[in-house]
Amino acid sequence: MAVRDRSFRPYAGPTTDPARRFLVVTRYALRESFRSRLATLVFAAAFLLPLGGAVFVYLRYNLKALEALRIPASELFRVDSLFFMVLMSWQSFGFGGILALLVGPGLVSSDLANSALPLYLSRPLSKGQYIAGKLAVLALLLSAITWAPGLLLFGLQAALAGGEWTRSHLHLPVAILGGSLLWILVMSLMVLAASALTKRKVAAQSLLAGAVIGGAAVGDAINEIFRTEWGLALNLGELMRSLLEGLYRVSLEAPLPLAGPLVALPLLCGACVFLLAWRLKAKEVAR
Repeated sequence: MAVRDRSFRPYAGPTTDPARRFLVVTRYALRESFRSRLATLVFAAAFLLPLGGAVFVYLRYNLKALEALRIPASELFRVDSLFFMVLMSWQSFGFGGILALLVGPGLVSSDLANSALPLYLSRPLSKGQYIAGKLAVLALLLSAITWAPGLLLFGLQAALAGGEWTRSHLHLPVAILGGSLLWILVMSLMVLAASALTKRKVAAQSLLAGAVIGGAAVGDAINEIFRTEWGLALNLGELMRSLLEGLYRVSLEAPLPLAGPLVALPLLCGACVFLLAWRLKAKEVAR
């Protein structure tokens, strides 16, 4: 058959469900993330603290093991709201923050640097699905080291401590899940926004670190000039501290009330979404 006699035949094979189409982006981006040895090492090391917490919880309710190790039961710390808040803070801000800085900045900047975004969006993939696919990479990695082990550790403690302890600490699962998910959302959007504003991974990491440090410095200056504590609304660390103290019901005299992070964090997320929508374009203009 001559070429001129051939007619166009559309693709008739199986297609991906539109509701799950963003996971294609997630799958390939997730595979690229684990090519970094440092990111893989940090991800593996993040499970050491929850594992140590599980051993600690087990020892508290195993007298024979304590006697074998010659550890007096009175010298062990209490397993309460403060215990879980400190552990989850280390998981989220420590390991989670480092992992997000290692993995996140390259998720969007590499596509912008190589002009790959028009190729993504020329397919049946919307801008929202592209962002959701990249966001899911960080959400999966950070969830695996934050609320997932945190809830398992709470389940272990509840099983060993009994019903009375569990009933008096029913707020902990909500605090672990809610605090971790909000932190994951804020951190992921900030990292992706920084990645979209630059075309280099190192530049995105520097921009993100500068925004966090600069926000804290500006907040301190506002407090000194106007004799107020609301300048800390620009300090991401203080916002999360105030939020966690409210969720975990631990009073460490946070300078901001719970309303501070509940207002400032959604505004921060909205600003990051705006930057992503502005920077990610389906076409580029060559000059």
